[in-house]
Parts: sequence; structure tokens; C-alpha cells
Amino acid sequence: MNTPDLPTLCSIDRNLNSVMSTNPFNSRRNPFAQKEIGILILILIASLADGMVRKALGSSAKKDVGDEVAPGVFELGSIKNNDITESSGLVASRRNPGVFWTHNDSGNAPVLFAITRTGQSVAQYKIHGVDVADWEDIALDHAGNLYIADIGDNARDREEIVIHRLREPNTRRKPDALTVTKSWHVRYPDAPFDAESFFVSGNYGYVISKDLATNGAPLYRFPLLVRPTDTMVLEPYGVLPVEFEPTGADLSGDRRRLAVITDNGAYVFSARRNVLESNGYVSQFVAFDHNTMEGITLTKQGAVVSSEDGKLFLFNAPLFQTK
Repeated sequence: MNTPDLPTLCSIDRNLNSVMSTNPFNSRRNPFAQKEIGILILILIASLADGMVRKALGSSAKKDVGDEVAPGVFELGSIKNNDITESSGLVASRRNPGVFWTHNDSGNAPVLFAITRTGQSVAQYKIHGVDVADWEDIALDHAGNLYIADIGDNARDREEIVIHRLREPNTRRKPDALTVTKSWHVRYPDAPFDAESFFVSGNYGYVISKDLATNGAPLYRFPLLVRPTDTMVLEPYGVLPVEFEPTGADLSGDRRRLAVITDNGAYVFSARRNVLESNGYVSQFVAFDHNTMEGITLTKQGAVVSSEDGKLFLFNAPLFQTK
């Protein structure tokens, strides 16, 4: 911490001596004056030091969030791992502080990557026993499970989508290959649709269609606790009132806020532990045009967003900040 320099302190002392020489209540006439002068010096020094500290902290905070690229949006950095060619989903780890999980899009190996919010590589894990058709999003539940959503369908010709569950690894241990503990094969209720957004709430997995209806993005769900013998069918579950195509989603740990990212900016909805309550009520939309933004996760600092071109952003409006 910076403190006032010697010339500043000498100036304070000279001014005080001048005051004492003209003040009828100086220390020669009042035994309490010297004590009062000492207190005044301490107050002045503390005030100067506090201003310096506030300035330093302000500079540090600004540096920590990077450059502001749009109102309320900051560029945090770029992903440094060259194996991450298309970051298509993002979720903040609950087991490893400061770590974010991400994965590639279609046409890549089944690998889970751990990075920091500024893009530094932490670890990566091969996932056994799964294929990659079109991995689009990743989510976490409260039991320490990760969910990878193979739900992309650009051609609208898939017969089913697949969601894989695996245990969240500990990045402090030597990276080993991961094994999927369960997979859900889910069919569309009607015609196939493209989707890039998935999240978990309670005992259900939720898929947000990228194919917009007249009043927003259709929302579907399927049960996680059912042990299916055959492929399940998605259940229609309302519409999210968005104007732009959803490319990623995340539900806060307390299930009170749902964040949705698009190529045109980020939405945050009030969920209140029940996703249905978010239907029809937009808390906030922060505009920022950046084509290929696809991953979003809510943190205490705001919504951290990844893009397929390797950029990382922070939407730090208060409603994006979790407790």
C-alpha cells in the first residue's frame, strides 16, 4: 500500500506549526492541544492513504475484468489451449475454484477441458465410450455430475439427441480418462429442431430450441431419474421470450436465475427455483454483437461467456452476478 511521501508529511507539519503559532489554544496554553494536533495529523495521513488505496483498487479491478468492449461487457482474454478449436459450452466448476469446463463442437475428439476465466489451460480429459455428433452445451448438478449435451442438429435430420453424464473430476489429481456414468437418448416430440442450450434443474434436463417460434424459443424437458428402456420423448415446457437464437444457457446454483447467450447479447431470467416462472419475464438483456458466442455460465462476478473463436467475455451487470 502506498503512503504519503516525506514532502507531503513535512508540508502537513509546517501548516500545523503555523496554526499553532497563531492559535491561542496551542499546546503552551492548553495541555490538550498537542494531543488534538496529533489526532489531526493521523486523520490527514489516513485520508491521504485511503485515497491512494481506493485508486489502486480501482485500477486493479479494472485490469481484472479486462477492456470494456460494450456497455457492461468486458473481454477477459483468449483460450490458450490449441486443442480447443471451438468452445461450444461453458460451466463454472463447483469442485475446483476458478476452473471452467468447456468442450469442442462437432468433428472433434470427446475431450473435456479445464481452463481459467482468462483462458489459461488447467487440464484436459479424454472421455471413453462416447461419440461426438454435435456437442453444444455443458451443465452441472448439485450431486457433482457434469452433463454434456450432444443436441446440435443443423440439418434438422437427427432421429434422437443424446445427453451424457459423468462425474466432475478433481483437477488437482493426475488427469485420467473419464467414463460416462449414464446417457439419455431423447427423441423430438414432432419434427427435429436445432438446439445449442441445455441446463439441469432438479430432476429434469432442459433443452432450449434454437428454432424460434413467434413468441420466443420453445423450451423442452425430460426426466433424469427415470431409467428408460427405450428412447424418451422431449416434453414441451413453455417458451422463453427471446428475440435472438439461443446458443447456450446456464442456471445459477440457487436456481434463481437463468442466463441465455445469443450472438447478439445475453439474457437473464428470474427463475425462482422454478424454470416455468421465468417464462414471460425477462429480467435484463445486455446487447453485444459477437458472432459465435456459445458458452455461458453464471458466477459471483457475472456471466462468463466463451465463443467459438476462443474469446472470453464477462457480462457484469448486477443481475448476472450470483451470491
